[in-house]
Amino acid sequence: MVDCSVFTYTNKDFISDVCSGQQTRSRFDIALRSGWTEKRNAGLFRYHLDDLETRILPGPCGYIAQLNILRGIERRKPQEILSVRQNFDPKQFNFNKIDPKELLFELQTESESSCDARCHQNSSKQKCKVIINVSPLEFGHCLLVPEPDRCQPQILTPLAVRIGIETVLLSADPGFRVGFNSLGGFASVNHLHLHGYYLNYQLRIETSPAEPILSQKHLYCLLDFPEYRTQPLYHPRLPTAEGT
Repeated sequence: MVDCSVFTYTNKDFISDVCSGQQTRSRFDIALRSGWTEKRNAGLFRYHLDDLETRILPGPCGYIAQLNILRGIERRKPQEILSVRQNFDPKQFNFNKIDPKELLFELQTESESSCDARCHQNSSKQKCKVIINVSPLEFGHCLLVPEPDRCQPQILTPLAVRIGIETVLLSADPGFRVGFNSLGGFASVNHLHLHGYYLNYQLRIETSPAEPILSQKHLYCLLDFPEYRTQPLYHPRLPTAEGT
């Protein structure tokens, strides 16, 4: 981390293998956990997140259910979503309007941070802000906001996918998760973002059988996962391929 607001990393920081129950924390975990705890202690969240009542639902999928009453009461009212490709509306709340105190840090690759002034100007367009979710689902709940100044709608881009994968690889904690919810899929803010947080329960996707589609690129197809039967997946703990 160059300073208190920029977290720099290289491919050497990626952790491709983690074990359940291990207590090791990476630089990224330390920065996220300590920063998130500091924001919580400063009273920046809409409610205090206690230990949540959690159950694994019966059935072959093993869905995880959590009771978070305060989130349902205190969270910001979701925006009206009429289309999965709805345009960004600058009049609505977006992540350029947050309290600056909600910013944890910016993610930046070392190659982007060490180039000359002209290169700095270009790379700044690809910055990713990491901010707290003021209505958290779990410990460490943050939002990854790629290129916030571009005001992109909540539609996945190649850069957003890359940032999501790399953020998972920066964590040494097997419970760190990154996810995306689309418009019409419970996204409440139409400004491109992903969610990250710690959930110390095994998810079905971690043990679902898969077959290789493009093994040299670590691209697989899940065989029996609900709603993802024909969807490809990059294995979250294998090294990502250059140029994919």
